[in-house]
Amino acid sequence: MATPMLGHIFENIFIEIAVLLVSIACGIGIIYNGYCTHKKKHAIILFFLGASFWGLNTLLEAVTNMHLHSELLIIGTILVLVAYRINHKHKKKCCSSDHHH
Repeated sequence: MATPMLGHIFENIFIEIAVLLVSIACGIGIIYNGYCTHKKKHAIILFFLGASFWGLNTLLEAVTNMHLHSELLIIGTILVLVAYRINHKHKKKCCSSDHHH
């Protein structure tokens, strides 16, 4: 999930916002798919916290021209990756237990 970090390459706020929105939309799809299977809310919470860090980074850069992208993007990406891991782990357990019944 390094795509929010790629938006900075173009140094264009519109491209950065587009990359951010696409990343969040894809992430929502991934988390939603897993949530429908296992109903673990903490994966959703972690994902939205991570995505909030991405959004905060974009907002700070657009409004104040502060460049905290390394810190905010890394924290956000870690939270999103943890959410994906939890999502995958629980989905795998749910799917494997269905086959044993």
